[in-house]
Amino acid sequence: MLTTAQRTPNRDNLIRHATHRPRTNQRARPRRARDSASGVKQPRSPEEIADLLGGCTIVDPGVVPMPLWRPDRAPTDDEVDRSNRYGAVGHRR
Repeated sequence: MLTTAQRTPNRDNLIRHATHRPRTNQRARPRRARDSASGVKQPRSPEEIADLLGGCTIVDPGVVPMPLWRPDRAPTDDEVDRSNRYGAVGHRR
């Protein structure tokens, strides 16, 4: 990850990240595939994701579920609810 000092000025920084946001319609899923996957996944809250853009001005609509980020059409509530990723753009001056 780039530190604030390493980010280029006058550029937009895009981030998309897994979250541990509880879903209202969550179904039980087998954990075997996730638990045996290589690498470490670090889900983060929207606040922690915003912190990754430290030193940047977060662009509207902010740190939101990916289906809400500049959609070509209005996403359904189900699409938003099923999203396990948040996205944001931060502008560095």
